[in-house]
Amino acid sequence: MLTEPVTAARLAEAMRNHQAGQLAEAEDQYRALLAEFPDDANVVHFLGVIRFQTGGSEEAVTLVKRSLEMDPDNAHAWNNLGNIYMHLQRGEEAEQAYRRAIALEPAAAPAWANLAQLAIRRSDPWQALTFLREATRARRGFTDALQALAFVYYRLGWEQQSREVYQQWLEEDPENPIPRHMVAANSGPATPSRANEGYIVKTFDEFAGHFDEKLKSLGYCAPQLAAASLIHHPLYQSGRAAVLDAGCGTGWCGPLLKSTAEHLVGVDLSPNMLEQARARGVYDELHEGELTAFMSSRPASFDIIVATDVLIYFGRLQEAFAAAQGALRSGGLFCFSVEALVQPAPAQDYRLHMHGRYSHSRAYLERALAEAGFPRVQIDSVVLRQELGAPVQGYVAVARLCGA
Repeated sequence: MLTEPVTAARLAEAMRNHQAGQLAEAEDQYRALLAEFPDDANVVHFLGVIRFQTGGSEEAVTLVKRSLEMDPDNAHAWNNLGNIYMHLQRGEEAEQAYRRAIALEPAAAPAWANLAQLAIRRSDPWQALTFLREATRARRGFTDALQALAFVYYRLGWEQQSREVYQQWLEEDPENPIPRHMVAANSGPATPSRANEGYIVKTFDEFAGHFDEKLKSLGYCAPQLAAASLIHHPLYQSGRAAVLDAGCGTGWCGPLLKSTAEHLVGVDLSPNMLEQARARGVYDELHEGELTAFMSSRPASFDIIVATDVLIYFGRLQEAFAAAQGALRSGGLFCFSVEALVQPAPAQDYRLHMHGRYSHSRAYLERALAEAGFPRVQIDSVVLRQELGAPVQGYVAVARLCGA
């Protein structure tokens, strides 16, 4: 182990750089220390973590396991090993690592929460519930576990318990826009007509680093469904279109749209999501901003606008549809996905659900698009993804302006 004050200071500096996101510099510092102290378990462990974060998962497994051979009682390292195994889809080994962390430290809240995520992946909400209760008991204000616990309660139909978790979270963290939005979503008729921007930014900034991995595990396919709905339109096939990916997130749609776009633009509220989109290298422009305001600022600028799994954070859609209509050129295409309100109450256009997203009725989509100036509309019923083993029903719509 490192004992000299100067050497311990070097490790502390590397850890500070690591925590600040300066990964290349931190990795160089860890490797320099490792060359001098090859048997230091902490250095080997932290180097393994940083290799996992920079894409070297197999090397990360080797390093973290090596650190545990030197220090088998490090519960934090066992939890990190489980995270790497989970990323590699090695569920049994991940579970063993998390359970070892808990055996060493029964109050290891992250390990309990990670076991819950494994149970959710196996579509076992009852086991997930047990683990999440342990996680929230072990650490007060553990937001990831609170959010997951409320969601599992909701999926089990325990709506009152879900409300209580969100209310508890809001009381513990009153300035946090996430529980504030979720309490509003659970408040009955007096619900907002769209999600608060602070909620969206905070949610997706925190989610950005593992967003793609999470969507893959859910069988997410909205970008592919959107592309399939556009593929027969000559404008999409031309290869000369100016295309806007509205609410681009990490850029899942980008590679699909780039093949047809002469100029591809993305806009999103979350700076961390935009950082992931930028790394794909397919966008000609990326902008941080609210999509309705952005579209309004670009009149007659685009041939195609695509918005996948974005309007699920809007209830009322008239403003967004009008902004899209104004941003399109003559004959332009507007393609979007929403979650389906399959059995709306009489005169019900949309509903804000207890999971914090909106669903919309087909009749409302047709009416709102017509009012916005889209005379030609095709709406297809689809399955957007899976959630706790259940399909999420949705609509993919393609609306076209009059023109060539």
